Amino acid sequence: MTESFSQWTESAGRIGLRLVVIAIIAVLLIRVLRVVTLRLVQAAKTPTRAGQLREQQTRTMADLLHSIGGTTIIVVAVLMVMRILGFGAKTITATATDPTGFASGPSAAVSFDASDLPPGTAQMFT
Repeated sequence: MTESFSQWTESAGRIGLRLVVIAIIAVLLIRVLRVVTLRLVQAAKTPTRAGQLREQQTRTMADLLHSIGGTTIIVVAVLMVMRILGFGAKTITATATDPTGFASGPSAAVSFDASDLPPGTAQMFT
């Protein structure tokens, strides 16, 4: 019993360390992205009226870039964590289609194989 417990704690420690490393890297990437986007806005600052308009446009684009980049970093980190925890994401598609076959706009769909879930978990979602 002690041998299996020590194996379990060793395995949990390795998994926990991986999860912490993924979280730290994701936070650092988001902070670097924020610094880059703030520098874009600082570079566009000028005292003229046209410069203020350009600064506002640059700020809007920088905020959009930060939002999209941050979301992408978080999604990738979550997918990596799910893989480590044993939930294998099988398919990621860039668009979803409606019953008529036309693309219904950009979206992301992730499907999971039911064999990746613990027994009895699949019935909770049906």
